[in-house]
Amino acid sequence: MRHLISSIILLLSFVIGFLFISCDPDTADYYYEVTGTASKVNVTYSDLFGGTLQESNKSLPWTSKTFTNDSPENRIFAYISAQNQTNTGTVTVSIYRNGKMEKTASSTGAYVIASTSYSNK
Repeated sequence: MRHLISSIILLLSFVIGFLFISCDPDTADYYYEVTGTASKVNVTYSDLFGGTLQESNKSLPWTSKTFTNDSPENRIFAYISAQNQTNTGTVTVSIYRNGKMEKTASSTGAYVIASTSYSNK
């Protein structure tokens, strides 16, 4: 009887562990934002899974589309940079996860670049 109970406990431990491993703890929505006083910026950002996107001569504030992390491995890398295209102004870049700002960075001056990144692993 003692051996049976030990076997059941061990089996339940494996089942519970498998459930925690196979669940998707980081299914999340990500988006990027650029703000500041610069009148035009060039923006480079990642699509979370290895692709790079670029947009030129954007007015501020600028917000990207939303990217959803629902991949089985749950590993993402978010990156954004924005370069001021004018002689003066500030540029602030931010990465949001489920509506909460995760990372931000700022630069001030002519043709400066602000960049930041975020990884969930």
